[in-house]
Amino acid sequence: VYRTVHEARRMKLDSFCLVALIGTDIMLDRQDFRADEKVMQMLEHFRAGFTGRMLVQTGQAAHPVFSRNPEYRKQLLAERKSFNYPPYSRMVDVVVTDSNEARMKKLSGILSECLGAFSPLGPFTPIKGKEPERGKSVIRIMLPKDKALKKNKKNIAGIVGDFEKKFNYTGHVITDVDPV
Repeated sequence: VYRTVHEARRMKLDSFCLVALIGTDIMLDRQDFRADEKVMQMLEHFRAGFTGRMLVQTGQAAHPVFSRNPEYRKQLLAERKSFNYPPYSRMVDVVVTDSNEARMKKLSGILSECLGAFSPLGPFTPIKGKEPERGKSVIRIMLPKDKALKKNKKNIAGIVGDFEKKFNYTGHVITDVDPV
């Protein structure tokens, strides 16, 4: 029986004697700082309470995510802390979408400049699967978890709102706090 990860999460695994995880290498090779964590979570989900046999398809059997080593988890957290990634900060993605790619690139560049006080990363084109996602541009902002967090998020929302009004660009900009 073929099931996706999402289907398997909703079902009881104790009715199976064998579970195969296919495509873990694709998940590990994603350009996402959470890639290792997502694979470890998926593995733990299947290991928890499952008494049958689990097969994992991978070309990277020596990768630390498969070892259940708590030191590797500490290493991942230390890396996140040094790069100021969550959980040590809040991530805000300002996503610009437009069917006119030239207009999107121009306006996302202007919006990034408007958000300059927050030291934004980008704009960059996100990658979906192995291909760049056309018609989409992301500006990423890392906010420290401090007393100014609420004020900073409100200021970002205000800058985006002003930008949309000034350029008559309503409906093209989405602010995503702590994107998945």
